[in-house]
Amino acid sequence: MRYEEIKFNLEGIIQVNSPEGVLKITTSDLKTTLLRIDAVNILLGQGRCVKTHIEDDEVLKEIVTKVSGEIEIVSYKLIQ
Repeated sequence: MRYEEIKFNLEGIIQVNSPEGVLKITTSDLKTTLLRIDAVNILLGQGRCVKTHIEDDEVLKEIVTKVSGEIEIVSYKLIQ
């Protein structure tokens, strides 16, 4: 996906699909988190382990533990 319209370091909410239903995640840097989700999906698509790539990101850790496989973004928005 492309996120040019979003600036870095802006707080936002991301909703992703999970087996438990739609997860609503708040992040302090919406653009970075969206880009990192895309990167995780690429690694997963290549059959690679993502654990070491997300060690420092609590938001991604939470998503990856609740979503098995590709992370499907339902929606995202900036918090004004």
